[in-house]
Amino acid sequence: MVKIERLIEQLDKIELKRIKINLKSTELEFSETISTLPRELLYCLDHAIHHKALIKVGLKEFGIEDYVNPKFGIAYSTLRYRNAQG
Repeated sequence: MVKIERLIEQLDKIELKRIKINLKSTELEFSETISTLPRELLYCLDHAIHHKALIKVGLKEFGIEDYVNPKFGIAYSTLRYRNAQG
């Protein structure tokens, strides 16, 4: 747990970096946006949950969804909401 806390502290210290994103728009070839490493890592985490949800759909199709935890592929915010509902 201490290593994770140290990692979080280090991530918080990273300065904003400019990232050029190609929008492939007819009006703009490039648009510049500001992001941070923690934000990009959070995106990766969210996107991984999306892929887990797709995997779970496949497991359900084969009737083997019991191989994974019922919370597999469900966003953390959804889990918190469901827990708050009782």
